[in-house]
Amino acid sequence: MPNITLLPFFSVSIASGFNWEETVAYMEKKSKPNTFIDLNDNSVNQRDNEDEEAHSLYEREAEIKRKLQANGFQYPKSIFDVIDLYVALGLALKTEDQQGKWCLDMIIRPLRNIDEVLTN
Repeated sequence: MPNITLLPFFSVSIASGFNWEETVAYMEKKSKPNTFIDLNDNSVNQRDNEDEEAHSLYEREAEIKRKLQANGFQYPKSIFDVIDLYVALGLALKTEDQQGKWCLDMIIRPLRNIDEVLTN
């Protein structure tokens, strides 16, 4: 569930003025062990079938992965992937500061119409 759970931490890092490296470090520190699950691992799905909430979460993430892939995006497997996805979806901007370090900024109204970005 990296798409939803990491967005608040991403927002905090932007508001704090962190550069790219600081943002990645902050988000890695805040992520939980179950933030990234391997949706290709069938044992995860079988194990989670025993817990209705976990199964529902797995199914939701599998649908997000399917929709992302249908639109030419990859399901994130790391903090770097999450940030790249935010940039690719237009939720964030990647810029270079005066010292030549990569920085990130966030669009204030990011979800103009998500269906315009994810068409399939």
